[in-house]
Amino acid sequence: MIDNGQFLEFLELMICPSCFKSNFSRNESFISCKSCNQKFSVFKNQTVIFEKVYEPINKSNNFSELPKYQGAKNWRDLNSTHISNWSRSVKESDYVLDLGCGPLTNFHFLKHAKTIYIDGGLFDDINMVCNFEKKIFIRDNSVDKILLSNVLEHIYKPSILFAEMHRVLKVDADCLVLVPFIIKHHQEPFDFNRYTRHYLKRLSLETGFKIICIKEIGSISNILGTFLRIQKKEKKDTNKIDIKTKIIYFIRDIIYLLYRIDRKLSKDEKASNSSPQGFLLHLKKI
Repeated sequence: MIDNGQFLEFLELMICPSCFKSNFSRNESFISCKSCNQKFSVFKNQTVIFEKVYEPINKSNNFSELPKYQGAKNWRDLNSTHISNWSRSVKESDYVLDLGCGPLTNFHFLKHAKTIYIDGGLFDDINMVCNFEKKIFIRDNSVDKILLSNVLEHIYKPSILFAEMHRVLKVDADCLVLVPFIIKHHQEPFDFNRYTRHYLKRLSLETGFKIICIKEIGSISNILGTFLRIQKKEKKDTNKIDIKTKIIYFIRDIIYLLYRIDRKLSKDEKASNSSPQGFLLHLKKI
């Protein structure tokens, strides 16, 4: 088990889903709200379970690290680099929410702070399981930083979540959002939205945030690689199809080989303004 935070201190920040008061007692198997007497399970003396949104296929930790090579970076590598850069502004005393943390993907970047790991599925070693699209069960104006990485596309009503993030952040606190734009369907059926720069800007301003920056990330080369790999995986058995289709698949194999050579030579290209792989959104509560 990972000692990923100050559980008792985290409990002081938490509010009850029933009465929205922050007044809990606890033991190893549950916490109890002293105001309304509601009880909530605690898994392995670490994870408060309010509501499970989905059941993870693999619950084990899957930490990300910075890429060790100098070649072109894929989507995950770009995310890790940006999160690592942002995490340098996080202090040891800061309370950080990693919303939609999954299998503690960003643990290595946030382990020095008082990070509260929240997800809709019960992953190993996280702090809270809840439907944070409806409500983040944390007190108003109590959090120093929020990370929302590769989560927003899975949120059906993002304005509710953004309003909640604004509520729990302290004044002058900030959050980092990373969201894909051109990407395959994934984690279905919880894959709902693809956002443009204009939607992200309007969503942020309407929920009270100041926009520090909106930045395109992931080049067209990144996108091509994703779809060429999908194409290779979905290729049918060429022994049972006609000659025309075999020729098409042969040409596509050559295209994929040329793409790999191109990536080696060009390394990281700038993201396209019109067709990025995704966006980085850095926001501040004012």
